[in-house]
Amino acid sequence: MTAGRLNGKQENRSNSETRGLLTDKETYWKQYLAAFLASLVSLSTGCVGGWSSPATPVLLNKTHSDFGIRPLTLEEVSWVGSLINLGAFFGSIPAGYLSFKFGRKTCLLSLAWPIIIGWLFILFNNNNVWFLYIGRFISGISYGSLNVALPIYTNEISGERIRGRNGIMYDLLQCIGLLWVYAFGAITTLFWTTVLCLLQPVLFILLFMWMPESPLFLVRKGKLAEAVKAIKWLHGEDCDLDNEIIKIRLALLEGRKEGYDYENESEEISCFSLAKCVRNFFQSLSPITIKTVLIAFFMFVLQRTCGATMVQYYADSIFELSYSSIPPNMATVLIGIISVVGSVFSVLTVDSLGRRFLLTFSFFIMSVSMAVFVGYLIIIFDDTLIDNVAAHRDIYGLIPALSLCLFVAMFRLGVSPVPWFMAPEIIPTEAQKWAPSTIVCITWGTSFLLSKSFLPAIEAFGQVPVYVFFLIVCVIGVLYTWIFIPETKNKTREEIQQALGAPRTTYETI
Repeated sequence: MTAGRLNGKQENRSNSETRGLLTDKETYWKQYLAAFLASLVSLSTGCVGGWSSPATPVLLNKTHSDFGIRPLTLEEVSWVGSLINLGAFFGSIPAGYLSFKFGRKTCLLSLAWPIIIGWLFILFNNNNVWFLYIGRFISGISYGSLNVALPIYTNEISGERIRGRNGIMYDLLQCIGLLWVYAFGAITTLFWTTVLCLLQPVLFILLFMWMPESPLFLVRKGKLAEAVKAIKWLHGEDCDLDNEIIKIRLALLEGRKEGYDYENESEEISCFSLAKCVRNFFQSLSPITIKTVLIAFFMFVLQRTCGATMVQYYADSIFELSYSSIPPNMATVLIGIISVVGSVFSVLTVDSLGRRFLLTFSFFIMSVSMAVFVGYLIIIFDDTLIDNVAAHRDIYGLIPALSLCLFVAMFRLGVSPVPWFMAPEIIPTEAQKWAPSTIVCITWGTSFLLSKSFLPAIEAFGQVPVYVFFLIVCVIGVLYTWIFIPETKNKTREEIQQALGAPRTTYETI
């Protein structure tokens, strides 16, 4: 696309006016379909994350099972629950590069295979806990990689008006995956629950393989004919093709402005070359890049340390330890249902209420619900009040389920989904190759430390100090999101960068 193809009036249009070039004939249903089928893989990550909840009492030999593994110690169970986070730590490191090197679609399809292999290790464990460790670690590698690669794909195939909704499909389907493993864990054995989890990545491969590659990736690789075909499939045959190509060129131009030329990138240089990694890093360290990476990084740190992940990983054990009047396996299913409801509301409201509002509001209600849960724990462990609690257990015993269900629902409304798709929105194109992977890598490392130490910390210090920590994180989240998080709804990538302080790109530079 050259400047000669645009007249003088077109050259001075703003990005908002450029968006107006889209015709009324543009349809979104194929963009929804592509994002939905891509996000089907998150059904598998939901099962991977939630499997430890029904598995924990079985592995500790508290319930009868045909799973074929000896009773594990608390330390071994903590490793089984946390190793997916360690795998995600390592998996997120090359994910950004792999999606840029081989394509978003190819990367997503490839990442389903480690999940399949991981479930096979778990199913055929040969009564050896190391098979469980290996299976969980391998599955975690895909978990971490998908957290980076999937938002990039859904962000690049979606129009501005539905980008948030398509981005949250990842979290919605992950919630359905959690509900899947919770529900089948409550009504069938752990073996058959694991078999049903194995079917999901297979289904994803069979359905998503028919979807188009990201047009931005195709343009960057010089495959213009394929890019045009993908754009017409996603936006309709009568879409404004020139306008879509212009927006892609603008996104690629952001990288060239900072000295990183995506279109002329040498394919022979490996990402794992230290010299190239260092070069890419320093070439992309503009002030706007540093600012956006820090914003995204602290979003993820708050997301990982607010406690919701621990509730999902160890829901059965948490309800048992808190003397809930609802059976732990039923309370866990209830949390799964509430998670789906919260995520559905997020899909329906993110493009109307906005990202910043959902983050702030959800952190606020999470703070309130965690404060109620902490208050309940203080009461039941107070010797002067325990008799009154025991006498009214049917009433007091509902508090853990109600407060934690509200806590998880609010987590799924904003804190869980928004950072995953907002990070690719705000981080400049020239930093997309390393920044999301770096951020996710560090936050998964944080998540591993928390999940590994959660049950031992409760045993060592008691429940109240652990949940007070989660409460403090939620309160910090309210203040941070309200003060520092920008609003990105209905904005193009360049408009977001300009709002954060980047210089404006004009068509004369294309």
